[in-house]
Formats: sequence, C-alpha cells, structure tokens
Amino acid sequence: MNKMKRLTIYTTLIFNILHICSLNAQEDKKTYARTISISQFIKELQDTSKVSVVIRNTNIEADPLTDKIYTYGAENNNSILNWDSILQTYPKIAINREVNLLDIRVGPRTILPNMTFKKSVHIERFEVFNDLSFRNCVFEDLVYCVNTSAYFFRFLNCQFNYYFNLESIGAEEIIIEDCTMKQGINVYQNDEPLNMSFGNNKVNGSSFFQSVKGGGRLLIYGSTFTSKRRDRAITIGSLGSLDRLSLIQDTFLMPLNLAGSIIKDNFMVNKCSFTDRNAFTNINLPESNTYARWDLFKNEKFGVAINDSTYYNAKSVISTEREDEYYALIKVYSQFLRAYKNNGDQESYNACYIEMKDIQTRKAAFNFQKDRTLNNYFDWKLNRFLKIFCDYGTNPVKALIMSVWVIITFGLLYFIFPSEGTAFQPKLFWNALNNYKSRKTQLKTQSKTGLKQMLNAMALSMNAFVTLGYGDMPARGIARYLAVFEGLTGWFLLSIFSSSLISQILQ
Repeated sequence: MNKMKRLTIYTTLIFNILHICSLNAQEDKKTYARTISISQFIKELQDTSKVSVVIRNTNIEADPLTDKIYTYGAENNNSILNWDSILQTYPKIAINREVNLLDIRVGPRTILPNMTFKKSVHIERFEVFNDLSFRNCVFEDLVYCVNTSAYFFRFLNCQFNYYFNLESIGAEEIIIEDCTMKQGINVYQNDEPLNMSFGNNKVNGSSFFQSVKGGGRLLIYGSTFTSKRRDRAITIGSLGSLDRLSLIQDTFLMPLNLAGSIIKDNFMVNKCSFTDRNAFTNINLPESNTYARWDLFKNEKFGVAINDSTYYNAKSVISTEREDEYYALIKVYSQFLRAYKNNGDQESYNACYIEMKDIQTRKAAFNFQKDRTLNNYFDWKLNRFLKIFCDYGTNPVKALIMSVWVIITFGLLYFIFPSEGTAFQPKLFWNALNNYKSRKTQLKTQSKTGLKQMLNAMALSMNAFVTLGYGDMPARGIARYLAVFEGLTGWFLLSIFSSSLISQILQ
C-alpha cells in the first residue's frame, strides 16, 4: 500500500512538472495575430470611425524608416537630452475616444510623446521589450494600467486630470517625474515588488502606494501632495512591506498614513515638510537603518490612527476610553527612540523622549484624577519637577543652571539672616551713601561688612548644597534650618544632575 502511495505521488509530481514545462514552452512560442509599426498604431488610435478603439493581440515594432522619432533617445533621462526643444519637433496628437489596449507587445525603447487622450485609457497585459516612455502627454479621463511588464516604465511631464491607477506592474523601475495629478495616484502591486521613483510631481487628492506581495523600493522626492478635503491622505505600504522607503524634499499638505507599514532594510525622511497629522500606527521600522530627524514630526505632526475617524497625538485628551490609543502612541515613540539610539542621533532621541515623557506626565495627572492616591500624586508631581529641572534627564546643563540658582537663592537668604559677627546694616549704608562727603568712613565700613557677609553667605550656601559640612562657618538661628533644608535639596538635585549627566554620557 505504501508503495502504491509513493508511486501515485511520484506520478503526480512528474505530471505537474511536464505541465509547467509545457506552459512555459507555449509562452516562449507565443505569437500575435498581427505586427504593426508605431506609426500605424498611432494612426489606429486616431481613427474616429468608432466610439472606442480596441487593439488586442498585437505586436508593435518600430519601422526603421517611419518610426525613428518614436525610438530616439528613449533610454535616456531628462538630464542627458534637452527634451523641451526635442518635443517641439513631434506632432501633437489628439485621441478623442476610449482606448483599450489588451495583450500588446511593444518593441525596444519606445516613446509616445505629445499625445492627448480625451477619454479613458485601459492598458492590460502590456509587454514591453526594454523601455516605454509617455512624454508630455495629457490624460483627460481615467487611466488604468494593469499586468504590464517592462524594464523601465516611464511617465514624464504628463498631466492626469482624473484618476491614475497602476496595478501589478512588473518593472525594474516605474518612473513618474514632473507630472501633475489632479485626482491622485493609486499604485497596487499584487504580484510584483514595488520599484518606483516618484519625483517632482504635483498631486491633489488621495494617493496609495501599496505592495501586497512585499519587497521593492519606493523613492518619493521633490513632490507636493495637497487636498481640499480633510478625509484625504497619502497611504504607503499598509497592505504589505517594502525593502526601502525614501522621502526626500517632499511637501505633505495632507496627512501621511504609514499605519501598518513594514519597512525591512532602510527608511529615510530628509528635508520634508509635514503640515498635517500623520499616522504611524503599528509601523515596523529597521531600527538600525532609520534616518528621520524628529523635528520633522514633533508635536501634532506625529500620531496614531485607530480607524478612519479616530486620530490620537501628543495634543489629544487622555481618557479611559482612549487608553488603547495612548498605549499605541507610546509604542511608536519607543520604536523611534530605539532607532535614534542605534543611529547615534542624540538630538532627535532627546526631543522624542521629552515629548513622550510629556504625554506620560499628562497620563500620570489623569491617573491621579481618576484615583487620588499618594503614589499617583507623587508620580505626577515628580514627572513635572523632572521636566522643569532637567527635561526628564536629557539636559544636565539645565540641571546645573537650576542648581546654581538654588545656591544663589539660599545665599541671599543667609545674607538676610546672618549667622556671625557684625552684621551689615542697610540703613546705615544708605544714610552714608546719601551723605557721602561727611560719612566716607561709615560707607567704607558698611561696604566691607556687606561684601564679607555676602561672600560668607554664598560660601555657606554652597557648603550646605553640596553637603560638605560648614567648617568654621557657623549656621545659627534661622540660617540653621535653612541649611538643613538646602542640604536635603542639594542632595536630591545633585543626584538627579549626576544621573542626567551619566545618562547623556552613556548615550
């Protein structure tokens, strides 16, 4: 029986292998119903005899005699050729009907320039041998491109007046540059990793960049995202993962939604402007390769979104009903803190930590209002004191300055309540100052006495603060009690200062 099972398994496996090989062989021998030149292809697009044009199962090859302008420089980018002058040599082509391109193969390095599509464009199962570029084209209606393969797939200096959708594009790189999109862009990669360079574009409306299969790289640079509606957002990677995500010199005038994004190898945000609330709920960052300065996200620009209608950030009200959102936000702060620590960005680490501790201080105040115990009270007040004294241990210089002010304050109190010898008499000093000519000696004596008393007071204050003992400087009367209080204060503040300093050194 076992032998029969093994024989059945082996037979099935061999059959599947032969079937796959057969399918591959059929794919390699794939033929098309016809072959036309690029000029013929454009002529068919312009034909107005029908409401819509459907071109399918067609191989488009450049004719060396008639199609040279449609292959010239296709492999080059804008920095190599002066396309502003080159495009003037191309005819302007208007296509006034719906376009449906199905099962099409396009020859190498093809350019389609100066074309205006008045109606919708549907491209499906488009196979490009090497490069395909749309340059200086206008799309008045919906553009939907699905299951297209190319080495480079480009849209350069184009205008999209309605939705622009790309789905399952198998390309070494999708390049979209210097374009205007009035209804946003939707990119869904179901079967292939997302490899896209999206640069210097102006986008209005919601946009999606999703890689369901996972992997790939997304570079967005020099682009501006805007929307008049508050419920619009730019969503990146929430359905899958990316290997690399880079946002460079972009302006986001609408929310950026990275909720649920998984970025495996590298995450970079550089010189971007964020002017709205951005969601980082459950984001997964490469903590050793995250480069995103905290000043880009601080305050209300950084938060979490539990659902489409709920947003929570550093300014939100803490309540029992919002505790899940509070902990989700703290989780994201903690992840950024680990990334800053691993990358040695001490400035961003401190700023992020202070903002997180501010939220936790507000949570401590809420806990005390909810449960008025002594422990909750001290937890709240200690956090507030640490913010004032040393920014939660991130600023030892501030702690040192505060300590100096404490020493000076107590020194003035010791001066007012002297402990030894002949005390300075302010009334005699002012009388002598007002009658300087007749009371020079008295003025001199009071000045020396006052200076000596002030120096002794400051010395006593410093001794008491650092708890070194008084030596031959006695503390009598009210000064004795002040010294005891200052000693306790100094011990406490110096302990915090030392911890803050050591913490910064170890960071």
